[in-house]
Amino acid sequence: MASQAEIEHPKKAFGWAARDPSGLLSPFNFSRSETGEKDVAFKVLYCGICHSDLHMVKNEWGFSTYPLVPGHELVGVVIEVGSKVEKFKVGDKVGVGCLVDSCRTCQNCSENLENYCPQYTLTYGAKHRDGTITYGGYSDSMVAEEHFCIALRYFALDKPGLHVGVVGLGGLGHMAVKFAKAFGAKVTVISTSPNKKKEAIQHLGADSFLISRDQDQMQAAMGTLDGVETLTIAEVGFWVFIVAPDARLAPVLGWACFITIAFSSFLLPFLLNTFGWAARDTLGLLSPFNFSIRKTGEKDVRFKVLYCGICDSDLHMVKNEWAFCTYPVVPGHEIVGVVTEVGNQVEKFKVGDKVGVGGMVDSCRSCQNCDDNLEIYCPKYTFTFGAKHKDGTTTYGGFSDSMVADEHFVVRIPDGLPLDAAAPLLCAGITVYSPLRYFALDKPGIHVGVVGLAGLGHMAVKFAKAFGAKVTVITNKYFTQQKEGSNTKSWS
Repeated sequence: MASQAEIEHPKKAFGWAARDPSGLLSPFNFSRSETGEKDVAFKVLYCGICHSDLHMVKNEWGFSTYPLVPGHELVGVVIEVGSKVEKFKVGDKVGVGCLVDSCRTCQNCSENLENYCPQYTLTYGAKHRDGTITYGGYSDSMVAEEHFCIALRYFALDKPGLHVGVVGLGGLGHMAVKFAKAFGAKVTVISTSPNKKKEAIQHLGADSFLISRDQDQMQAAMGTLDGVETLTIAEVGFWVFIVAPDARLAPVLGWACFITIAFSSFLLPFLLNTFGWAARDTLGLLSPFNFSIRKTGEKDVRFKVLYCGICDSDLHMVKNEWAFCTYPVVPGHEIVGVVTEVGNQVEKFKVGDKVGVGGMVDSCRSCQNCDDNLEIYCPKYTFTFGAKHKDGTTTYGGFSDSMVADEHFVVRIPDGLPLDAAAPLLCAGITVYSPLRYFALDKPGIHVGVVGLAGLGHMAVKFAKAFGAKVTVITNKYFTQQKEGSNTKSWS
């Protein structure tokens, strides 16, 4: 079953997305809009990695939504243009920066200053006018309105003889100094670090260097610069405070820094106390996933997960082959570990016990099946992962570092049984053990037939032999051999 991102637009696309604040990227299928009459569609060949991408994928600015495909330094080759596109044709080399739309009607937009538009649309992690999500350049294709393709905006600081200030000497600062010097400008670097002076002047060719914390130096520089390119977050506020009262502040570039300051007060703390591996879409690929689980309730057992089996139903679920999976999903329902905490009403377990959890973590507790200890037949049972707890939160499975479950659904692992060997018994094992016991086939001298010799069949044979039964294996494995031009069929 395709995800919403794959079907909301007609054109299929592939990219790399962050799914949570861990910021780790994994494959992601989504869709792009059709090429509109003013749109340019291009194949993405390269995309830069900006520090703001790193902030966004980790939600360090507090407004990221997942899944998020970063990248706002995109370049590529045009593969299609709309009927009203005037500036580009198929085969042109194009680029898109950090904006893909704006209101087009405000004063800033009318002056070609769309980045100051209060309704601008970021290249990724934002909303198009139709409400769909924008995805960035860590992808194989892009569609954008031609107005935002290679729309270079400048403040005429590219002429010989001007005096340009560059605040900050990180990655962007290096580029700013080199560009300004190439334009023939005089360059003053402004930094909090005196150690950057040698690098700025001797290696990059800057003409002078100011320490931003030295108020005498900053005061002396008032009104001497034709323009300031602000490229560090930490210094923006200080620079505005010092220079703005003089009323001779030249145009300030680096608008993204101001956005950073504006949003910094909205940073959201993520209280993530559990780590696991989750599938995010029907590809079924697992990637790191931070999530939270409930506190240990009065009847709960909390344990550190040491081993978890891989069952074929895990594979079906992560690919949504049973059509009821919700993402992200942390699979695993053959879970064993060691108890780290118990609730105050827990009676069967204590800290340090070896325990396990199988395919379910709750049931209604009131129906006839539950009364008969047949919770697996309860119409309201709760699967260990990909389901909902009674409080509406999602269940996450054993491909993780910890687990909390009601003691009624926790089993004790005998001391003599290795934990790694115990894990598969919690699904595959119980599937064959339970009917052998329920139908009294667990006694010496009984003759038991086992139909099929796959994973469950192997365990059924081992259990039956351990009970002292005679075992006959029945299989429909079919062999076809080519012999003298005809098929010879045999069964075993």
